[in-house]
Amino acid sequence: MRRLFAGTALVLAACAPPPKPAPPPISEFPEPSALPERAELPPLFTSFTSDDVADDAAAFTRWRRDQLLALFARYQYGTTPPRVTVTAQRTASYDDLVPGARFEEYTLTLGDAELHLALVRPNGGARPPVVLGLNKCGNQSLVTDARVRLTTSFVIPACGTSAETTRGVQQGLWPLEAIVARGYALATFHESDAAPDSPEHFAEGLRSRFRPEGPPRAAWGTVALWAWALAHVATWLDGQPDLDSGRLFVFGHSRRGKAALLAGTLSAELDGVVAHQSGTAGAALHRSLEGESLELITLAFPHWFNDVFPGFSRAELKTPVDQHQLLALWAPRRVVLVDGDDDAWADPQGAKAAAQAASPAWELFGEPGFGARLTWQSRPGAHSVESADWALFLDALER
Repeated sequence: MRRLFAGTALVLAACAPPPKPAPPPISEFPEPSALPERAELPPLFTSFTSDDVADDAAAFTRWRRDQLLALFARYQYGTTPPRVTVTAQRTASYDDLVPGARFEEYTLTLGDAELHLALVRPNGGARPPVVLGLNKCGNQSLVTDARVRLTTSFVIPACGTSAETTRGVQQGLWPLEAIVARGYALATFHESDAAPDSPEHFAEGLRSRFRPEGPPRAAWGTVALWAWALAHVATWLDGQPDLDSGRLFVFGHSRRGKAALLAGTLSAELDGVVAHQSGTAGAALHRSLEGESLELITLAFPHWFNDVFPGFSRAELKTPVDQHQLLALWAPRRVVLVDGDDDAWADPQGAKAAAQAASPAWELFGEPGFGARLTWQSRPGAHSVESADWALFLDALER
């Protein structure tokens, strides 16, 4: 994808007239209560500060993208710190944990903080594509083997009573043998290494080491922190010569699907995303007014977002951004959205409508959008990830 963006820039530089001046950056961010209600979706290409329109890929890349990132940061996910350097040390390697694969463990250092990565790669000489994702229980939950490092980060009660009780509990969600049999490598780390999914443990993880810039009320929530960590891991994976850096994908289910979608706005290294049942503040439109409301999600999970976002409770029509714009920030890369027929809470039709509304961003880059590089589908079932879902995910990426 780095090559794709570079090639687009070269063609535009050679063929296009001098670019029009960019509109001024956003200097004032009104409070949610001061924003107007608008039933129609916020525009993909029209400036927030003027009537200027990003009417080609160069303008979208040069200034409209930054505006959308600023709006999502200020009003929803929170601002993030600058990028830091990532280094890695391999701490373990096993050839007998997963048939046909090598299971490796790494300690990644981000600044002065650490993440513990599991990397499962198929045997053979080919450079495999990679799927990167957060796991909620720790790397030891992917296998039963006692040699795999136990997480020392917070374990949410849904996983088990302790790290030791979680060994192998997520084997169904992460079918390693089936993934590597398709020729893919899988990279994953415990979400609590970055940020525990708990308001009581809000200050732990990377949040204790890094301070975002900007007003305190607009500081990053947990979804943004997860996305920031995913973006850094993607940078490291992209630099590994024995992996296919041109096919680096991020996966997430539910709240982790929200983080996966946001990660692509922070990382040019990611070439595609599979967001499964990501719901409200993920792929589903706020303005669809179906499924989980902004009031309910910010009451139940206040730590996921910044302290400005609850101001849109019962006021979805005031949001100055909507989720089709988040999807558009992935253009022209591959986006796969998957929902469940029986998962009304995640608002499948709201996600489909967001994808359709985001499609012009791909067309701006000269790529086919909805139904091609940007897809949505719903499979039978409720809100879950099953082993069989992975065949669907990988099939969709390969199409």
